[in-house]
Amino acid sequence: MWAGEHGETYFYQSELPYDVDQEAFGDRGYTGYLVEKGVRHHQALGLGVYSFFRDHPCNVTAALKAPREATRDGGVRFVNAFTKHLNGHPGISNIFHAFE
Repeated sequence: MWAGEHGETYFYQSELPYDVDQEAFGDRGYTGYLVEKGVRHHQALGLGVYSFFRDHPCNVTAALKAPREATRDGGVRFVNAFTKHLNGHPGISNIFHAFE
């Protein structure tokens, strides 16, 4: 979770938890990297979010999330971001989701 202004992240790697289910994780809106509402300027380069939902089917909306207004005006940017399904149940629908 990123909450500060004018910060930068370089080469971030995250694995989502292996043993969660849809109700406890997917339905609650968890993600691999979240820029909090209210952040207007942030840049993240080289982000990877991996999934291996080993025990239960689980689907998350997106690997990365940020406020819509900040991404629309270019104040929040993601460069070279990707997801990777390692094994188990698939579960990341999108690389990025902008929220209100």
